[in-house]
Amino acid sequence: MAGWPGESDHFRVLFDESPRGMFVSNGGGVIEDVNAAGCVIAGRRRDAIIGTCIADIPAKMESRALGSGMLLNTVRDVRRELANDLLHQQRQAVEAAPNPIAICDLTGVVKYVNPCFVRMWGYLRADEVVGRPAREFAESADETIASILAGRGLWSGEVKCVRKDGDSFFAMLSTSVTRNTCGKPTGMIGVFADITELRAAAEAWHVAEETLAFREDQLAQVVRVSQIGVFDHDHLTDAVYWSPVARELFDWDQHEVLSVENFIARVYPDDREALINAMQAAHDPAGDGVFNVKFRIVRDDGTLRWMESHARTFFSGGTARRTVGGSRDITANRNAEEDRARLLERLTQAEKMESVGRLAGGIAHDFNNMLAVILGYIELALVDLPADHPLQDDLQEAQSAARRSADLTRQLLAFARRQSIAPSVQRLDETVSSLLKMLHRLIGEDIHLAWQPQESTWLVNVDSSQVDQVLTNLTVNARDAVDGVGQVTIRTANIVADAAFVRRHPDAMVGEYVMLAVTDTGHGMDEETLAHIFEPFFTTKAPGQGTGLGLAMVYGIARQNNGFVAVESTRETGTTVAIYFPRHAEVLTERAPGESPLRVLGGVETLLVVEDEPQVLQLTVRMLRSFGYDVHAARGAADALRFVESHPGPIHLALLDMVMPELNGTELCQLLCGLRPDLTCMFVSGYPSTVSTNRGLLAKGTPYLQKPFSASDLARTVRAALDRTYMTTPSSIPVLAPSA
Repeated sequence: MAGWPGESDHFRVLFDESPRGMFVSNGGGVIEDVNAAGCVIAGRRRDAIIGTCIADIPAKMESRALGSGMLLNTVRDVRRELANDLLHQQRQAVEAAPNPIAICDLTGVVKYVNPCFVRMWGYLRADEVVGRPAREFAESADETIASILAGRGLWSGEVKCVRKDGDSFFAMLSTSVTRNTCGKPTGMIGVFADITELRAAAEAWHVAEETLAFREDQLAQVVRVSQIGVFDHDHLTDAVYWSPVARELFDWDQHEVLSVENFIARVYPDDREALINAMQAAHDPAGDGVFNVKFRIVRDDGTLRWMESHARTFFSGGTARRTVGGSRDITANRNAEEDRARLLERLTQAEKMESVGRLAGGIAHDFNNMLAVILGYIELALVDLPADHPLQDDLQEAQSAARRSADLTRQLLAFARRQSIAPSVQRLDETVSSLLKMLHRLIGEDIHLAWQPQESTWLVNVDSSQVDQVLTNLTVNARDAVDGVGQVTIRTANIVADAAFVRRHPDAMVGEYVMLAVTDTGHGMDEETLAHIFEPFFTTKAPGQGTGLGLAMVYGIARQNNGFVAVESTRETGTTVAIYFPRHAEVLTERAPGESPLRVLGGVETLLVVEDEPQVLQLTVRMLRSFGYDVHAARGAADALRFVESHPGPIHLALLDMVMPELNGTELCQLLCGLRPDLTCMFVSGYPSTVSTNRGLLAKGTPYLQKPFSASDLARTVRAALDRTYMTTPSSIPVLAPSA
C-alpha cells in the first residue's frame, strides 16, 4: 500500500480512531486496510476483511482518491450515531432521576454520581464524591461488591449510608455489574432509595402490631379470668363460634359443632319464650340490635345455672348479618340477691318483732306493778282474815286469777326476751323424756305421740322450765292442728350449720346446734299465715281458744338463748316447728343437791323504800313493817335524797325501783352511796334481773326482786341482802309472823 497517507503515523492515528468506517481499496476494488469503525460496520475482524472486495461491504460509501490508484472509502455509521444519541438521552435521564445513582469500578472507587445522589448525601458537587471509595458513603460497600462479583451480578437490600455531616440513614440499594462489549465486568451501578420514613412507618406498624397483640392477649386473659363466654353468629351461613369459656359455661364439648338451636335447647323451658322474643327483637332492623337477657340453663347433670347474655346485631342492607356477644354465669350473684332479699325480709320482720317485743315488755312491766299490788293485798287479806271467813274463798279465786295474769305477763316477757331464767347444762333428749307422760295427757288418745330422739345429742345450756314451756306450747298447737286421728312427732338432732344451711335459715349463724322439732299431720298453714305466726296475740284458733302468745313465747325463748326457730308448713300436709339451741362445749356435771328453803325471817333494821307507783310503795312498806322493820317511804329520787341527807340514824338497806321517771335505780344508788358509803341497795323491777344485768345496769349478784312478788319473797330477799351485808345472826332476828 505504498504511496497512501496511512503510512504516516499521524494519519494512522486519525484513521484508526475515526468514528466513521474507513476502507482503503486498490484500483481493482480489493480492500487493503480498514479501521476499527469499519470492522464494526462490516461485522468482521480486520484480517477477515482485508483482501475482500469493497463491493461486499453492505453500506453506502463515499470514495476519494488517495493517489497511486488507491481509494479511501468512508461509511457514515448511523447505528453509532443513534447509539450515541441514545447514550446522551440515557445520561440526561440518569442526571434527572429522582433516585440517587452511583457507578463505581471493580475496586470500589466511585466513578460517577448523579445530582440526586449529591443532594441526598449532603454535598455540593459531584467531584466531591467521584474518586473516593464507595465505603465512605455506604457501610459494608466493599463486602457488598465482593458478594456481587462472586454471585449472579445482582443484589438488592438495605444499606446504612453516611452523609457528609456524619448523619446516617437507611436506603434500599439495587445494584448490578456493568460490562463492556466483550461482556467483561467493568464496574457496578447502584440505584438508591431513601427508606428512612418507610423504616419508621414499618417500626411504628411493628410496634402497633405488638401493642395490638398484647392488648388482644390482655383482652383474652380478661375474658378468661372474668369467665365471659364469647359467641359470634354469622347469619348468612348460620355458623356460630363459641369460645372455650362459652362451651364450658354451657356444658358443651370443646369440639362439638353447635348451632343456635343447641343454645336454645340448653335454656330452661320456662325461660325459652322470653329468650327467643329477645333474640327476634335484636335481629329486627327496626330496632337497635341490642340483646340483653337473663335466663336459666340446664346442664347435662341436671343442675340449673343463671346466665346473663349481652350481644349486638350488625345489619347490612336491612338484613341481620352478624351477632356478636358474650355470656357469663350469674348464679352466685342471683343467689346473693335472693339471700339479700331474704335477709332484708327477715331484718324487717325482726325489727317488727323487736318493736312489738318492746311494747309487750313495757305492757308486762306496768301490768306487773298492778299485779304486785293486787296479789300483795290479797295475801295480806288472807292472812288477816280467819280461815273460816266467808271471803276466804273469794279472795283465793281472785288470787288464782291474778296468778294466771302473772303467767300471762311472763309469756309476754318471754317473747320480749326479758324473762328471768336459770340455765343449766343438759341433754335435750333427757329433758324431753321426762316430759313425755305429761305431753301424752295433753294431746289425748286420738293422736299418736311419736318420740324420735337422736342418740348422744350434744349438750345445751338452757333453762329447763323454758324447754317445758316450748314443748308444751308446740305440742298443744300441734294437737289443735290435727282434726280427729293423727300423729305428733317430737325429734331431737345434732345440726351443723354451714354456709348453705345459713342461706336457707337467715336467722342462723354458722355453728353447731341441737334441734328440738315438733311435727304434726294437721291442716298446715299458707304463706300469709306463716308471715305472722310469731306476732303476739296472732292466732288462727277460734275466739276463746288461744291467746296468740304461744309461738311468740317460743320465738322469744329461742332468741334469749342465742338460738332461732324455723317453721315449715304445707296446706293439708302438716307443720314442723323446729327450735335450735346452740351447742354447749362444757362437760355435763351432776347437779348439787337442792338446798333446803330458807326460813322467812323478819328484822329490826332501818329500811328505805323508793317507788314512784303509790300503790306499790304503800303495799311494800306495809309488808316490811309487818316483818318488824323500821321502814321509811320515798316517792321518787328527790324524796329519797332529802331523807338520806336529813335522817340522823343509820339506814341499813334501800329498796329501789329500777324504772323511775327522774333517775333509774342504779343512778339513784350511786348518789345515795355518795352520801352514805356504807349503804346497801336492793333493786325491784317488773323485768327480770338478767335484763338489767345484760344491759350493764347491774353487776351479777346484786340483790334483786322481780314484780309481782309475794310477802314471803320480799321477806327472804330483804333478809338475805341484810345478812350478806351485816352478817347478822339469825337468832337475833324474829321469825316472820305477819300481823294485821
